Amino acid sequence: MKNTEKLKNYLVDKDDAYLLNKNNNGNVIMISGKWGSGKTHFWQNEIETSLKKEQKNKKKAYSYVSLYGKTNIESIEMDLFMNAYNSVIGDADIVSKMCSTSLSYGKKMGSIFSTVVTAVTAGAVKFDSGKVFKEVENLIDDDKFTKAGEFLNDGGVVCFDDFERKSKEIDLNDLFGFITQLTLNFKCKVVIILNSDVFEGKEKEIFTTVKEKTVSKYLMFNPTCEELFDMIFKEEKYKSLKNDSETRDEEKIEIVLKNTFCKVGIVNARILIQVLDNVLEWYSKHRVCTPFYLEYFILVNINFILNHHIFVATLDKEDISKTFQYKFGEIERHESNYKDATNSRIKSDVEYLSTEIMAYISDSKMIYNQKVIENLKTEALLYEKNNGTKSKEADYGTILLDFINSNESLIKSLHFMNYFNIDIHRESNNQAEVDILNEINNFIETGIL
Repeated sequence: MKNTEKLKNYLVDKDDAYLLNKNNNGNVIMISGKWGSGKTHFWQNEIETSLKKEQKNKKKAYSYVSLYGKTNIESIEMDLFMNAYNSVIGDADIVSKMCSTSLSYGKKMGSIFSTVVTAVTAGAVKFDSGKVFKEVENLIDDDKFTKAGEFLNDGGVVCFDDFERKSKEIDLNDLFGFITQLTLNFKCKVVIILNSDVFEGKEKEIFTTVKEKTVSKYLMFNPTCEELFDMIFKEEKYKSLKNDSETRDEEKIEIVLKNTFCKVGIVNARILIQVLDNVLEWYSKHRVCTPFYLEYFILVNINFILNHHIFVATLDKEDISKTFQYKFGEIERHESNYKDATNSRIKSDVEYLSTEIMAYISDSKMIYNQKVIENLKTEALLYEKNNGTKSKEADYGTILLDFINSNESLIKSLHFMNYFNIDIHRESNNQAEVDILNEINNFIETGIL
Protein backbone atom coordinates (compact mmCIF):
# COMPACT_ATOMS: atom_id res chain seq x y z
CA MET A 1 0.00 0.00 0.00
CA LYS A 2 1.25 3.49 -0.86
CA ASN A 3 2.42 5.87 1.87
CA THR A 4 -0.46 8.29 1.23
CA GLU A 5 -3.02 5.45 1.24
CA LYS A 6 -1.64 4.09 4.50
CA LEU A 7 -1.83 7.50 6.17
CA LYS A 8 -5.34 8.20 4.94
CA ASN A 9 -6.54 4.77 6.02
CA TYR A 10 -4.91 5.13 9.42
CA LEU A 11 -6.21 8.65 10.09
CA VAL A 12 -9.77 8.69 8.75
CA ASP A 13 -10.79 5.74 6.55
CA LYS A 14 -10.84 2.59 8.65
CA ASP A 15 -13.47 1.86 11.29
CA ASP A 16 -11.24 2.71 14.24
CA ALA A 17 -9.37 5.51 12.43
CA TYR A 18 -7.08 7.46 14.76
CA LEU A 19 -8.74 10.86 14.37
CA LEU A 20 -12.25 9.42 14.80
CA ASN A 21 -11.50 7.21 17.80
CA LYS A 22 -12.49 8.81 21.11
CA ASN A 23 -9.79 6.81 22.90
CA ASN A 24 -7.28 9.16 21.27
CA ASN A 25 -8.87 12.34 22.62
CA GLY A 26 -6.24 14.53 24.25
CA ASN A 27 -3.42 13.19 22.08
CA VAL A 28 -1.01 15.15 19.87
CA ILE A 29 0.20 13.64 16.59
CA MET A 30 2.93 15.03 14.37
CA ILE A 31 3.02 14.57 10.57
CA SER A 32 6.44 15.44 9.20
CA GLY A 33 8.03 15.24 5.77
CA LYS A 34 10.41 16.98 3.43
CA TRP A 35 9.89 20.58 2.40
CA GLY A 36 7.48 20.82 -0.53
CA SER A 37 6.55 17.13 -0.45
CA GLY A 38 2.82 17.92 -0.44
CA LYS A 39 1.90 17.57 3.24
CA THR A 40 -0.60 20.43 3.24
CA HIS A 41 -2.06 19.36 -0.11
CA PHE A 42 -2.48 15.81 1.23
CA TRP A 43 -4.12 17.02 4.43
CA GLN A 44 -6.53 19.43 2.76
CA ASN A 45 -7.51 17.16 -0.14
CA GLU A 46 -7.30 13.66 1.32
CA ILE A 47 -8.02 14.06 5.05
CA GLU A 48 -9.86 17.30 5.72
CA THR A 49 -12.97 16.69 3.59
CA SER A 50 -14.03 13.44 5.27
CA LEU A 51 -12.85 14.64 8.68
CA LYS A 52 -14.99 17.78 8.49
CA LYS A 53 -18.05 15.70 7.57
CA GLU A 54 -17.52 13.25 10.42
CA GLN A 55 -16.93 16.01 12.95
CA LYS A 56 -19.96 18.02 11.88
CA ASN A 57 -22.21 14.94 12.11
CA LYS A 58 -21.06 14.49 15.71
CA LYS A 59 -21.33 18.25 16.39
CA LYS A 60 -17.65 18.30 17.19
CA ALA A 61 -15.28 21.00 15.98
CA TYR A 62 -12.54 20.81 13.41
CA SER A 63 -10.19 23.80 13.36
CA TYR A 64 -7.38 24.29 10.86
CA VAL A 65 -4.84 26.99 11.76
CA SER A 66 -1.81 27.96 9.73
CA LEU A 67 0.96 29.37 11.88
CA TYR A 68 2.49 31.19 8.93
CA GLY A 69 3.00 34.82 9.90
CA LYS A 70 1.53 34.40 13.38
CA THR A 71 3.39 36.63 15.84
CA ASN A 72 1.71 35.74 19.13
CA ILE A 73 -0.30 32.99 20.85
CA GLU A 74 -3.39 35.18 21.06
CA SER A 75 -3.77 35.44 17.28
CA ILE A 76 -3.52 31.64 17.08
CA GLU A 77 -6.25 31.36 19.74
CA MET A 78 -8.47 33.72 17.78
CA ASP A 79 -8.25 31.66 14.60
CA LEU A 80 -8.60 28.39 16.48
CA PHE A 81 -11.85 29.24 18.24
CA MET A 82 -13.49 31.08 15.36
CA ASN A 83 -12.71 28.19 13.01
CA ALA A 84 -13.98 25.70 15.58
CA TYR A 85 -17.28 27.57 15.84
CA ASN A 86 -17.56 27.96 12.08
CA SER A 87 -16.92 24.23 11.43
CA VAL A 88 -20.12 23.28 13.29
CA ILE A 89 -22.39 26.33 13.00
CA GLY A 90 -20.96 28.11 9.98
CA ASP A 91 -21.10 31.81 9.11
CA ALA A 92 -18.34 33.01 11.42
CA ASP A 93 -18.02 36.76 11.47
CA ILE A 94 -15.77 38.05 8.68
CA VAL A 95 -14.77 40.93 10.90
CA SER A 96 -13.48 38.48 13.48
CA LYS A 97 -11.36 36.74 10.87
CA MET A 98 -9.97 40.03 9.66
CA CYS A 99 -9.05 41.01 13.18
CA SER A 100 -7.22 37.72 13.73
CA THR A 101 -4.78 38.50 10.91
CA SER A 102 -3.78 41.88 12.28
CA LEU A 103 -0.21 41.90 13.55
CA SER A 104 -1.10 43.99 16.57
CA TYR A 105 -4.56 42.63 17.29
CA GLY A 106 -3.50 39.70 19.42
CA LYS A 107 -1.61 41.96 21.81
CA LYS A 108 -4.76 43.97 22.52
CA MET A 109 -7.19 41.12 23.03
CA GLY A 110 -5.93 39.37 26.13
CA SER A 111 -6.37 35.60 26.50
CA ILE A 112 -9.41 33.98 24.96
CA PHE A 113 -8.23 30.58 26.10
CA SER A 114 -8.61 31.04 29.85
CA THR A 115 -12.01 32.70 29.40
CA VAL A 116 -13.36 29.89 27.22
CA VAL A 117 -12.04 27.17 29.52
CA THR A 118 -13.71 28.85 32.48
CA ALA A 119 -16.99 29.15 30.61
CA VAL A 120 -16.99 25.55 29.41
CA THR A 121 -15.97 23.99 32.72
CA ALA A 122 -18.54 26.11 34.56
CA GLY A 123 -21.36 24.80 32.41
CA ALA A 124 -21.15 27.08 29.41
CA VAL A 125 -21.49 30.29 31.36
CA LYS A 126 -21.41 33.23 28.94
CA PHE A 127 -18.58 35.68 29.08
CA ASP A 128 -18.51 39.35 28.20
CA SER A 129 -16.99 39.57 24.72
CA GLY A 130 -16.89 43.33 25.07
CA LYS A 131 -14.09 43.02 27.59
CA VAL A 132 -12.07 40.77 25.29
CA PHE A 133 -12.73 42.50 21.96
CA LYS A 134 -13.37 46.15 22.59
CA GLU A 135 -12.81 47.01 18.93
CA VAL A 136 -15.58 44.64 17.72
CA GLU A 137 -17.88 44.32 20.75
CA ASN A 138 -21.00 45.07 18.68
CA LEU A 139 -20.10 42.60 15.94
CA ILE A 140 -19.48 39.33 17.83
CA ASP A 141 -22.14 37.32 19.68
CA ASP A 142 -21.41 36.78 23.35
CA ASP A 143 -21.57 32.99 23.25
CA LYS A 144 -19.60 32.16 20.09
CA PHE A 145 -16.35 31.44 21.85
CA THR A 146 -18.09 29.51 24.59
CA LYS A 147 -19.81 27.34 21.99
CA ALA A 148 -16.52 26.90 20.14
CA GLY A 149 -15.07 25.52 23.37
CA GLU A 150 -18.02 23.16 23.76
CA PHE A 151 -17.57 21.88 20.20
CA LEU A 152 -13.85 21.31 20.82
CA ASN A 153 -14.43 19.63 24.16
CA ASP A 154 -14.05 15.82 24.26
CA GLY A 155 -13.57 15.00 20.59
CA GLY A 156 -12.65 18.14 18.64
CA VAL A 157 -9.73 18.08 16.20
CA VAL A 158 -7.25 20.93 15.74
CA CYS A 159 -4.65 21.02 12.98
CA PHE A 160 -1.67 23.35 13.22
CA ASP A 161 0.00 23.64 9.82
CA ASP A 162 3.17 25.52 8.77
CA PHE A 163 4.52 24.93 12.26
CA GLU A 164 8.07 25.84 11.29
CA ARG A 165 6.91 29.11 9.67
CA LYS A 166 5.76 30.71 12.89
CA SER A 167 7.29 34.05 13.77
CA LYS A 168 10.42 33.97 15.92
CA GLU A 169 8.46 36.21 18.29
CA ILE A 170 6.55 33.09 19.40
CA ASP A 171 8.61 31.09 21.87
CA LEU A 172 8.54 27.35 21.16
CA ASN A 173 8.16 26.55 24.86
CA ASP A 174 5.10 28.82 25.03
CA LEU A 175 3.63 27.31 21.86
CA PHE A 176 4.01 23.73 23.05
CA GLY A 177 2.70 24.79 26.45
CA PHE A 178 -0.39 26.22 24.79
CA ILE A 179 -0.91 23.00 22.81
CA THR A 180 -0.50 20.87 25.93
CA GLN A 181 -3.07 22.95 27.84
CA LEU A 182 -5.41 22.77 24.87
CA THR A 183 -5.40 18.97 24.91
CA LEU A 184 -5.62 18.75 28.70
CA ASN A 185 -8.48 21.21 29.11
CA PHE A 186 -10.57 20.24 26.07
CA LYS A 187 -9.58 16.60 25.51
CA CYS A 188 -9.28 17.37 21.82
CA LYS A 189 -6.90 15.81 19.33
CA VAL A 190 -4.16 18.03 17.91
CA VAL A 191 -2.34 17.44 14.63
CA ILE A 192 0.95 19.25 13.94
CA ILE A 193 2.17 19.39 10.33
CA LEU A 194 5.76 20.48 9.75
CA ASN A 195 8.87 20.02 7.67
CA SER A 196 11.41 17.60 9.09
CA ASP A 197 14.67 19.09 10.39
CA VAL A 198 13.74 22.75 10.08
CA PHE A 199 14.65 24.33 13.38
CA GLU A 200 18.22 25.46 14.02
CA GLY A 201 20.36 26.43 16.98
CA LYS A 202 18.58 27.00 20.27
CA GLU A 203 15.13 26.44 18.76
CA LYS A 204 16.24 23.00 17.54
CA GLU A 205 17.29 22.06 21.07
CA ILE A 206 13.99 23.28 22.51
CA PHE A 207 12.00 21.54 19.77
CA THR A 208 13.77 18.22 20.28
CA THR A 209 13.26 18.35 24.05
CA VAL A 210 9.70 19.63 24.19
CA LYS A 211 8.20 17.53 21.39
CA GLU A 212 9.15 14.33 23.23
CA LYS A 213 7.04 15.49 26.17
CA THR A 214 4.11 16.65 24.06
CA VAL A 215 3.71 14.42 21.00
CA SER A 216 1.98 11.03 21.34
CA LYS A 217 2.37 9.74 17.79
CA TYR A 218 4.78 10.45 14.92
CA LEU A 219 3.77 9.89 11.30
CA MET A 220 6.05 10.23 8.28
CA PHE A 221 4.72 11.69 5.04
CA ASN A 222 7.01 10.26 2.39
CA PRO A 223 5.23 9.81 -0.97
CA THR A 224 6.91 8.55 -4.12
CA CYS A 225 6.95 10.74 -7.20
CA GLU A 226 4.14 8.62 -8.68
CA GLU A 227 2.00 9.00 -5.54
CA LEU A 228 2.43 12.75 -5.39
CA PHE A 229 1.66 13.15 -9.08
CA ASP A 230 -1.49 11.01 -8.85
CA MET A 231 -2.68 12.91 -5.79
CA ILE A 232 -2.32 16.30 -7.49
CA PHE A 233 -3.34 15.37 -11.03
CA LYS A 234 -6.75 14.10 -9.98
CA GLU A 235 -7.83 17.66 -9.19
CA GLU A 236 -10.78 18.79 -11.25
CA LYS A 237 -8.92 21.62 -12.95
CA TYR A 238 -6.64 19.13 -14.76
CA LYS A 239 -9.57 17.21 -16.22
CA SER A 240 -8.98 18.57 -19.73
CA LEU A 241 -5.47 17.06 -19.74
CA LYS A 242 -6.84 13.53 -19.39
CA ASN A 243 -7.13 11.68 -22.70
CA ASP A 244 -9.90 9.26 -23.54
CA SER A 245 -9.38 5.53 -23.03
CA GLU A 246 -8.74 4.90 -26.72
CA THR A 247 -5.57 6.99 -26.76
CA ARG A 248 -2.43 4.89 -26.69
CA ASP A 249 -0.61 5.00 -23.34
CA GLU A 250 2.60 6.40 -24.80
CA GLU A 251 0.61 9.33 -26.24
CA LYS A 252 -1.52 10.09 -23.20
CA ILE A 253 -0.72 13.46 -21.68
CA GLU A 254 -1.07 12.07 -18.15
CA ILE A 255 1.42 9.25 -18.83
CA VAL A 256 3.97 11.57 -20.47
CA LEU A 257 3.66 14.04 -17.59
CA LYS A 258 4.08 11.41 -14.90
CA ASN A 259 6.96 9.63 -16.64
CA THR A 260 8.87 12.87 -17.19
CA PHE A 261 8.40 14.12 -13.64
CA CYS A 262 9.50 10.78 -12.25
CA LYS A 263 12.47 10.61 -14.61
CA VAL A 264 13.73 13.84 -13.05
CA GLY A 265 12.76 12.58 -9.59
CA ILE A 266 10.57 15.53 -8.60
CA VAL A 267 8.82 14.97 -5.24
CA ASN A 268 7.82 18.57 -4.67
CA ALA A 269 4.16 19.57 -4.77
CA ARG A 270 4.88 23.24 -5.48
CA ILE A 271 6.99 22.44 -8.55
CA LEU A 272 4.48 19.86 -9.77
CA ILE A 273 1.57 22.26 -9.47
CA GLN A 274 3.48 25.14 -11.08
CA VAL A 275 4.46 23.00 -14.08
CA LEU A 276 1.02 21.40 -14.41
CA ASP A 277 -0.65 24.82 -14.35
CA ASN A 278 1.68 26.00 -17.11
CA VAL A 279 0.97 22.88 -19.16
CA LEU A 280 -2.75 23.45 -18.69
CA GLU A 281 -2.45 27.04 -19.91
CA TRP A 282 -0.29 25.99 -22.86
CA TYR A 283 -2.66 23.17 -23.81
CA SER A 284 -5.79 25.34 -23.57
CA LYS A 285 -4.35 27.97 -25.91
CA HIS A 286 -1.83 26.16 -28.09
CA ARG A 287 -2.95 22.53 -28.18
CA VAL A 288 0.49 21.31 -29.35
CA CYS A 289 0.96 18.63 -26.70
CA THR A 290 2.51 15.68 -28.47
CA PRO A 291 4.82 13.59 -26.26
CA PHE A 292 7.87 15.19 -27.93
CA TYR A 293 6.89 18.78 -27.16
CA LEU A 294 5.35 17.94 -23.79
CA GLU A 295 8.53 16.30 -22.50
CA TYR A 296 10.59 19.30 -23.62
CA PHE A 297 8.09 21.66 -21.96
CA ILE A 298 8.30 19.86 -18.61
CA LEU A 299 12.09 19.58 -18.59
CA VAL A 300 12.60 23.22 -19.52
CA ASN A 301 10.09 24.36 -16.89
CA ILE A 302 11.62 22.24 -14.12
CA ASN A 303 15.12 23.49 -14.94
CA PHE A 304 13.91 27.10 -14.96
CA ILE A 305 12.33 26.65 -11.51
CA LEU A 306 15.36 24.88 -10.06
CA ASN A 307 18.24 26.65 -11.79
CA HIS A 308 16.80 29.90 -13.23
CA HIS A 309 18.12 29.41 -16.78
CA ILE A 310 16.19 29.04 -20.01
CA PHE A 311 17.15 27.43 -23.31
CA VAL A 312 17.29 28.59 -26.93
CA ALA A 313 16.62 26.24 -29.84
CA THR A 314 18.45 26.64 -33.16
CA LEU A 315 18.49 24.85 -36.51
CA ASP A 316 22.08 23.99 -37.34
CA LYS A 317 23.95 22.13 -40.04
CA GLU A 318 25.27 18.93 -38.52
CA ASP A 319 28.07 16.91 -40.06
CA ILE A 320 27.06 13.29 -40.45
CA SER A 321 30.12 12.33 -42.46
CA LYS A 322 31.07 8.68 -42.54
CA THR A 323 34.43 7.03 -42.90
CA PHE A 324 34.56 3.60 -44.50
CA GLN A 325 37.47 1.18 -44.15
CA TYR A 326 37.85 -2.00 -46.14
CA LYS A 327 37.96 -5.12 -44.01
CA PHE A 328 41.26 -6.47 -45.27
CA GLY A 329 43.04 -3.28 -46.21
CA GLU A 330 44.01 0.13 -45.01
CA ILE A 331 42.32 2.09 -47.77
CA GLU A 332 39.70 4.51 -46.39
CA ARG A 333 36.92 6.40 -48.14
CA HIS A 334 35.45 9.54 -46.50
CA GLU A 335 32.03 10.93 -47.47
CA SER A 336 31.04 14.40 -46.27
CA ASN A 337 27.39 14.97 -45.61
CA TYR A 338 25.47 17.63 -43.70
CA LYS A 339 21.88 17.73 -42.53
CA ASP A 340 19.64 20.10 -40.59
CA ALA A 341 19.55 19.37 -36.86
CA THR A 342 17.62 20.94 -33.99
CA ASN A 343 19.84 21.84 -31.06
CA SER A 344 19.25 23.66 -27.78
CA ARG A 345 21.69 25.62 -25.65
CA ILE A 346 21.49 27.64 -22.47
CA LYS A 347 20.57 31.27 -22.92
CA SER A 348 23.54 32.96 -21.25
CA ASP A 349 26.23 35.55 -21.93
CA VAL A 350 28.70 33.57 -19.82
CA GLU A 351 31.27 31.54 -21.72
CA TYR A 352 30.73 28.16 -20.09
CA LEU A 353 32.48 25.77 -22.46
CA SER A 354 35.40 25.13 -20.13
CA THR A 355 37.01 21.86 -21.21
CA GLU A 356 37.25 20.51 -17.65
CA ILE A 357 33.70 21.45 -16.66
CA MET A 358 32.11 20.14 -19.83
CA ALA A 359 34.19 16.97 -19.72
CA TYR A 360 33.13 16.28 -16.14
CA ILE A 361 29.45 16.97 -16.89
CA SER A 362 29.53 14.86 -20.05
CA ASP A 363 31.29 11.95 -18.36
CA SER A 364 29.17 12.10 -15.21
CA LYS A 365 27.08 8.96 -14.87
CA MET A 366 25.46 9.85 -11.58
CA ILE A 367 21.72 10.28 -11.28
CA TYR A 368 20.73 13.91 -11.66
CA ASN A 369 21.13 15.66 -8.31
CA GLN A 370 22.48 18.81 -6.75
CA LYS A 371 25.87 17.29 -5.84
CA VAL A 372 27.33 18.24 -9.21
CA ILE A 373 28.67 21.51 -7.75
CA GLU A 374 30.22 19.85 -4.72
CA ASN A 375 31.86 17.21 -6.92
CA LEU A 376 33.16 19.79 -9.39
CA LYS A 377 34.75 21.80 -6.58
CA THR A 378 36.46 18.66 -5.36
CA GLU A 379 37.78 18.06 -8.87
CA ALA A 380 39.07 21.64 -9.12
CA LEU A 381 40.84 21.43 -5.75
CA LEU A 382 42.36 18.09 -6.70
CA TYR A 383 43.53 19.54 -10.02
CA GLU A 384 45.22 22.41 -8.21
CA LYS A 385 46.85 20.08 -5.67
CA ASN A 386 48.22 17.73 -8.32
CA ASN A 387 49.67 20.61 -10.34
CA GLY A 388 50.90 22.73 -7.48
CA THR A 389 54.46 22.92 -8.73
CA LYS A 390 53.42 24.30 -12.12
CA SER A 391 52.28 27.82 -11.51
CA LYS A 392 50.13 28.28 -14.60
CA GLU A 393 48.23 25.05 -14.09
CA ALA A 394 47.90 25.69 -10.36
CA ASP A 395 46.46 29.12 -11.12
CA TYR A 396 44.03 27.53 -13.54
CA GLY A 397 42.70 25.31 -10.76
CA THR A 398 41.96 28.44 -8.71
CA ILE A 399 40.35 30.15 -11.70
CA LEU A 400 38.19 27.08 -12.28
CA LEU A 401 37.08 27.05 -8.65
CA ASP A 402 36.22 30.76 -8.79
CA PHE A 403 34.17 30.18 -11.93
CA ILE A 404 32.26 27.34 -10.27
CA ASN A 405 31.51 29.48 -7.21
CA SER A 406 30.28 32.36 -9.38
CA ASN A 407 28.15 30.28 -11.77
CA GLU A 408 26.55 27.50 -9.76
CA SER A 409 23.09 27.80 -11.31
CA LEU A 410 24.55 27.85 -14.82
CA ILE A 411 26.56 24.68 -14.16
CA LYS A 412 23.52 22.97 -12.67
CA SER A 413 21.60 23.86 -15.82
CA LEU A 414 24.39 22.43 -17.96
CA HIS A 415 24.29 19.23 -15.94
CA PHE A 416 20.47 19.11 -16.26
CA MET A 417 20.65 19.78 -20.02
CA ASN A 418 23.27 17.11 -20.58
CA TYR A 419 21.73 14.44 -18.37
CA PHE A 420 18.26 14.74 -19.91
CA ASN A 421 19.53 15.37 -23.46
CA ILE A 422 17.74 18.68 -23.85
CA ASP A 423 20.53 19.90 -26.14
CA ILE A 424 19.68 17.22 -28.72
CA HIS A 425 15.93 16.99 -28.08
CA ARG A 426 14.80 16.74 -31.69
CA GLU A 427 12.28 14.98 -33.86
CA SER A 428 11.56 16.72 -37.19
CA ASN A 429 14.73 18.81 -37.47
CA ASN A 430 13.06 21.72 -39.22
CA GLN A 431 12.34 25.39 -38.59
CA ALA A 432 8.75 24.74 -37.50
CA GLU A 433 10.04 22.50 -34.72
CA VAL A 434 12.57 25.12 -33.62
CA ASP A 435 9.87 27.82 -33.58
CA ILE A 436 7.60 25.77 -31.29
CA LEU A 437 10.46 24.90 -28.94
CA ASN A 438 11.36 28.58 -28.67
CA GLU A 439 7.73 29.47 -28.09
CA ILE A 440 7.83 27.07 -25.16
CA ASN A 441 11.09 28.61 -23.92
CA ASN A 442 9.65 32.11 -24.16
CA PHE A 443 6.47 31.13 -22.33
CA ILE A 444 8.42 29.51 -19.49
CA GLU A 445 10.71 32.56 -19.19
CA THR A 446 8.07 35.32 -19.45
CA GLY A 447 4.96 33.52 -18.22
CA ILE A 448 2.96 34.94 -21.13
CA LEU A 449 1.74 33.22 -24.29
